[in-house]
Amino acid sequence: MNICVLHGDYLGRDSGPAIVVRNLVEQWSKAHNVTIISGSEFRSSSPVSVISTNSSRYLFWLIRTVGLRGILSRQDIIFDSTYTVPLLLYARIRRRAPVVSLIHDDQYLEAVTARAPRLARLRQYVLQQTAVKLSNHIITISEDARKRIASRYGCNSKISVIENGVDTEEFRDLRLDRSDVILFVGNIRDQFERKGISTLLEAMSMLGSDFPALRLVMIGTTSRRLELETERLGLREKVDGLGFLSRKDLVRWYNRALALVLPSRFEGYGLVANEAMACSTPVVVSDGVPASKIVKQSGAGFIFPVGNAQALSDCIRILISNRKLARELGLRGHHYVNAELNWERVSGEYLSFFRRIAKTRLD
Repeated sequence: MNICVLHGDYLGRDSGPAIVVRNLVEQWSKAHNVTIISGSEFRSSSPVSVISTNSSRYLFWLIRTVGLRGILSRQDIIFDSTYTVPLLLYARIRRRAPVVSLIHDDQYLEAVTARAPRLARLRQYVLQQTAVKLSNHIITISEDARKRIASRYGCNSKISVIENGVDTEEFRDLRLDRSDVILFVGNIRDQFERKGISTLLEAMSMLGSDFPALRLVMIGTTSRRLELETERLGLREKVDGLGFLSRKDLVRWYNRALALVLPSRFEGYGLVANEAMACSTPVVVSDGVPASKIVKQSGAGFIFPVGNAQALSDCIRILISNRKLARELGLRGHHYVNAELNWERVSGEYLSFFRRIAKTRLD
């Protein structure tokens, strides 16, 4: 099978969507011909053909890169990961191969961002709506997302769900001793409220007097507001912001932590929950996170009402007080992820889907 992946220029190298695409490509390339057409740097150790458009604007892709039209015409599947509108338009006009677009979620339309919220929302809405119209099929990553996207764009008949996977060789149980650390992983700059950080800090303040050794370790971008809130709540000595870490260090923190907390009000998926589960770390997530479905199915932790600091603190209190239970929950998550959400299995679901819709060309 010939698979062409359209990889946009606004995906950060370590963003959730970029990680998903890299892992899918690595698996697909083991048995199929994969071509990447990318507006940004795309590093891969897999045997794939990477074509850079050398342009930061999609509009110039077809004009400035010789041979793209011929390449697209030889594909069995065109997989768009980032709303690459000009190439989607060309592929749909030529009708040579089915076009499948990956839409992680549409919750950003409900989440106010600090920078140009109206403009950012409008841009993403237009790109997403156009991708839906130009694609033959849509894949999203949770049932909640499927319902929202189908309702918003009226595309129920062509949208399917395939959940995100985890690199279970990289994210694994290192058998380290667990410390009194609650872990948060995510970018909170311009997303303080969306990520539910106020709720998390309030919960930590409720636990401070009973568990003086308890600390909150935050990995990812930080913000001035975090400093102000920790100072106001008297948590200055209990909250450590570590910034970005290497993948190796991140895995070690997953393994050292008592639990991962994902208190987001809005979240596309919550890939960090899967990563923590792979490391046998219990997870505590809000019911506003699509990954809460995985937590419920696996029994890998607790789910609390979004924005409810008291309920969150109660969940953490149980894990601190009952280490045997915490270990049991962590092992449940580990077994579930390794069996159901490893990338080999998830990428196989994509390939099965591709074969079904491209069977007229493959027969």
